[in-house]
Amino acid sequence: MISFRYHLVTIVAVFLALGLGLLAGTTVINRVLVNRLRSQTDQATARADAAERARVELQDEVKALVPSIVADKLLSTNAVIVTYEGSDGTTLDQAQASLRAAGANVLGVLPITSRVNDPGATKSLAKILGVPASTPRAILQQTLATQLAHRLSGATPHNAGGPGDLLNQLISDGFIRKGDTSPQTLKEIGQGGQVVVAVSGGGPKPSPQPAAFMVPLVEQLVGETPVAAGEPSNSSNGLVTLLRTDGTLNEGQLVTVDDLDRQIGGAALVLGLEQLMRSPANGGGSYGLDAGTLIPTPSPTP
Repeated sequence: MISFRYHLVTIVAVFLALGLGLLAGTTVINRVLVNRLRSQTDQATARADAAERARVELQDEVKALVPSIVADKLLSTNAVIVTYEGSDGTTLDQAQASLRAAGANVLGVLPITSRVNDPGATKSLAKILGVPASTPRAILQQTLATQLAHRLSGATPHNAGGPGDLLNQLISDGFIRKGDTSPQTLKEIGQGGQVVVAVSGGGPKPSPQPAAFMVPLVEQLVGETPVAAGEPSNSSNGLVTLLRTDGTLNEGQLVTVDDLDRQIGGAALVLGLEQLMRSPANGGGSYGLDAGTLIPTPSPTP
């Protein structure tokens, strides 16, 4: 007769063997799994490091090539930059540096201030624009965009730099930030043969919004003078997107750049403007990370 002790010892032995088997099995499996994961991680890290090295090398090559690509493309061309007060400094710097590297003469930067959107300044702005003080703010901003576009392109007669000059009045009354242009450059702006670059994005939310002011400004400039619009690659303000989806604009009549904070975006700005000046009806285009084409095909430099 089998004793109870025998049964107990047998059951304990079975469970002990089972526990030892599970312990050994999971230990081996865990070791294999850990080794495999470690190997895959090492491989992924190596690929990432190689990709980063390739990116840096490519970026260095682009930096070395860009000056020769844009050299003399806009030689002796006058340029004016219209932007918002507080816009991304890197983008503005890139735009100016690229234009100057191409031989352009940057006459000045015109930063639109939030006073344009201030209800308390409506009467002052209406007086400058020569419209009734009761004009709704939205219409007032569109009127400002239209008149400023005419002033920048030289489409209407103006007393450049004088007391009745639109730019002079806007600067004096704080609608355009003071200190970015001199009286002499005001006289040169709008003399013909000039390009205008609208820059938005970065910094605080622009006021007025691009749809209310900057888009109508660019729309009016199209056909009057070569115009480009740019913003940084991380912009959420949407000036470039609004222009690209604007059904009233022909993509070939202006240049848009959605990565103007990068050196390659600055090259696209220059090459796009150069092509637009040669062919105003269809020389423009969309360039940047979101456009699918980084830069236009460079033309031979004379």
